[in-house]
Amino acid sequence: MLRVFCGGILCAAVTLVGCGAGVFDPIGPVVPSANGSPIQHVVIIMQENRTVDNLFNGFPGADTAQSGMSDGVSVPLQPIHLNDPRGLDNSHPNWWHSWNNGKLDGFAKGRTTDPLFPYSFVPQSDVLPYWNLASRFTFGDRMFQSNTGPSFIAHQYMIAAQSGNASGNPGSAVWGCDASASTRVALIGPNGTELPGVYPASTTPPSPTSSMPRASAGATTPPAKATASSSSPPSRPSATFASAPTGPPTSSHRRQGS
Repeated sequence: MLRVFCGGILCAAVTLVGCGAGVFDPIGPVVPSANGSPIQHVVIIMQENRTVDNLFNGFPGADTAQSGMSDGVSVPLQPIHLNDPRGLDNSHPNWWHSWNNGKLDGFAKGRTTDPLFPYSFVPQSDVLPYWNLASRFTFGDRMFQSNTGPSFIAHQYMIAAQSGNASGNPGSAVWGCDASASTRVALIGPNGTELPGVYPASTTPPSPTSSMPRASAGATTPPAKATASSSSPPSRPSATFASAPTGPPTSSHRRQGS
């Protein structure tokens, strides 16, 4: 029987029911399909701004942390409710400070009012449906984020395993092909910096060797919507973002919470 639940990605027929105490199995047996496969549906759940340690802390048999390092000092993780309105800075520069040259102890940097807020976890009672799914399916507890920025970048990694060196969210409320010509998304610079941005959409259809469209430099026509390639993608797809149809580049952009 194949059962897969990998961090924020679920592959199965799923029904979320029940909010009682403890971890239980509300889904029932997996019934094979007509072709003999137990997989009937593929459902992708993208949970932003969370980690395994944050949502599944103390899950039986899982590799979760009970503390984190802050400037070389161990800090116990404290419980906070899922509906806590506070958030973290998800920008690439803040990731650089949190990474702290590989020490992974800079999460409190820049937080003046609640510096230890990043060192927290959500109680099981607040996320019981997630725990039920993790109990019913195979749970990928050692899942680590590859991207170093907010929502727009995470979405690129979801479909292409990279972001074409983009580092932030586009500087307008509308992202992608429908964004205005002046919209820019910043690019990764050296030492945690960001470089002047480019238009956040592709302009050419995908090539046979790439699962993402390549950008055409100096495009003069509005970008077409990207079409996913049906060919098998390479181990590291190649993608870049297009220059805007009109308007000069700008280094300013508004970072939105992911």
